[in-house]
Amino acid sequence: MVKLTVTYTLPPGGDDEEFLRWRTTVHQRENMGIPGVIKSDFYVIKEAWRDPQCPYRYITEAYWAEMAFFEAAFHDPGYQDRQAESLTKIADPLFLISEELLSESNRQPSKSPAGEAAFPDGPGGGPQGEQDPKTLLRAGLDRRYVEQFAGRVRELFRACPPGRENAIAEHACLKYSDRIGRSAQGKSLDEQAVRPGADGAASQ
Repeated sequence: MVKLTVTYTLPPGGDDEEFLRWRTTVHQRENMGIPGVIKSDFYVIKEAWRDPQCPYRYITEAYWAEMAFFEAAFHDPGYQDRQAESLTKIADPLFLISEELLSESNRQPSKSPAGEAAFPDGPGGGPQGEQDPKTLLRAGLDRRYVEQFAGRVRELFRACPPGRENAIAEHACLKYSDRIGRSAQGKSLDEQAVRPGADGAASQ
């Protein structure tokens, strides 16, 4: 996973209310429309530890599955032109480009009657989110569909390294079989169905 983090403030005399109205509507849609973006978050900085004079007020984050996808989108001349216009609304931006090395999450534990933390099982009695092996096996048998999926990945993600689309397609068809393979959009390899599966698979 690759993340672009931008910290910034407003120009002198900038109107926070007007900026927030633009940033959470028009500009958020623009960010989500950048090719390959998986998600985009926006934060207001509440405080800076041990730095009462923090020069930044806001943070924007955007995520891509791979560095190649980020570089193709970020360095595109059309995107740079649009970004130059957006930068006129902020001041002192700091751009940080990072690549994920490790990611972990804690599920919210529930309390048992004895007061002990317990993690509820998901469907089938296994850990929440675990998939039925039979479902994975059925998805894995349809090689023709995997090949067609790989073709769509090549069309939608032209910056994808050669050969990478096959691994992405196979992983996506296995992991996202319930959401892709069984839907009408998925069977027709519609872009709205392929993109989430490909983005998620590429991040593995």
